[in-house]
Amino acid sequence: MAELKVRGLTLYSYIWECIVFGGFIYANEFNQPKLVLAYEWFFYFLTALSVAPLFIGFGTPKFRYTTTKFHWEIVTNALLGLMLAYYGYFVCATVAVFMGWAFANHHYYIKEKV
Repeated sequence: MAELKVRGLTLYSYIWECIVFGGFIYANEFNQPKLVLAYEWFFYFLTALSVAPLFIGFGTPKFRYTTTKFHWEIVTNALLGLMLAYYGYFVCATVAVFMGWAFANHHYYIKEKV
């Protein structure tokens, strides 16, 4: 088996999460209907994509997460689920949390003992 690339927490992933969370909260709190609609479609699309592996199966991972990145994914998926549930998107919240946790566990990096 080929060596898998290890991915850790980066500034890019932190900024991306801040943009998604901050933009969605801004759109809902300041009543921006077109922006809310764009985020709705974005989350519906991601929900449909994340459910697809249940039907076609999880493939072999192309990369692995470090422990920090794994914990970051667990926390951000939980926060995403809470935020979506708070604004009334319960189906997206449920799928985002559980499938996010499944993907994070699928990519978790464990050093094998030799």
